[in-house]
Amino acid sequence: MPNVVHIDFAVHWEKPVHVGKSDLLDQIIRGPAEAIRYIDDHLDERGRQYYSKAWHLCHGALKGETSLDLSRQAFLIAFAASSMITMFPECF
Repeated sequence: MPNVVHIDFAVHWEKPVHVGKSDLLDQIIRGPAEAIRYIDDHLDERGRQYYSKAWHLCHGALKGETSLDLSRQAFLIAFAASSMITMFPECF
């Protein structure tokens, strides 16, 4: 019998993360599944070391292998790094 991996797409963080461009933080990321979609769609390739770790930790949280808090922290770091890269591309 093949192994079945349970993925809980409905799991949410205790506190959502507000993201967006510049000062307009108009999008709400409520959990790891939304964070993965945001990473895939929006984060800059130059920040790969940050968002790669966040992507994997969020995926682990969906499978129950990583804590939700750790996945949220990793996403926040990836978003912050991507924002810095966008504002100061000459430094990266």
